[in-house]
Amino acid sequence: MPDSSLGTAGTGSDEALVRRAQTGERDALNQMGSRHRPWIFNIAIRMLGRRADAEDATQDVLVRALKSLHAFRGDSEFRTWLYRVAANHLLNVRRKNWIASQAIAMTASHQIRKGSSVEIAEKSFAIFGGSPRTIVSN
Repeated sequence: MPDSSLGTAGTGSDEALVRRAQTGERDALNQMGSRHRPWIFNIAIRMLGRRADAEDATQDVLVRALKSLHAFRGDSEFRTWLYRVAANHLLNVRRKNWIASQAIAMTASHQIRKGSSVEIAEKSFAIFGGSPRTIVSN
């Protein structure tokens, strides 16, 4: 008996749904999306950590999988293929998020260094007198 909490109704029905969906049957496509959405979301939330990101990524994975369903040859279980589609997409999302967070961190770090230089300069001028223009012109 399949575990309904995982959002699947079993391998046999997946195979039948895939065949129907590959012929373009809209009902089969909808059933596949409904069946696998909770499972994909579970993977996404574990890989991305944020609910909003996981919800967006889940939708993206389903769209990608359904658009490339014609490429599924049946050499493996459908769920194995779907996991690979999901994992590849989620790794790309994580990579993009990491790059974005690094850019933000570098910008923030630069601003902190820039700010601390200004503070040091202001303290130096207060102690030794003068102004930045006086020092630059000398």
